[in-house]
Amino acid sequence: MHNVDIWLKGKLTNTEINLEYLDDAKVEAALCDLVTNNPIDAFFAKVKLNKDGSPDPMELQAAAKLHTVLKFSLHT
Repeated sequence: MHNVDIWLKGKLTNTEINLEYLDDAKVEAALCDLVTNNPIDAFFAKVKLNKDGSPDPMELQAAAKLHTVLKFSLHT
């Protein structure tokens, strides 16, 4: 984990950031949540959506190998 400053709602805020890129299953799960029923995010992730809005499993698996998940935790 790393501490970084980000702009959030117009205010500079200190956060912890965790990068996940080594565990393809975790990245795939996060991508699935992001792109399901969201054509714009699916387009940029290069994942086609099925007619029911679910991501194509093969494309989702391939995309997980190319992406990184960033998780921010705000300090309170």
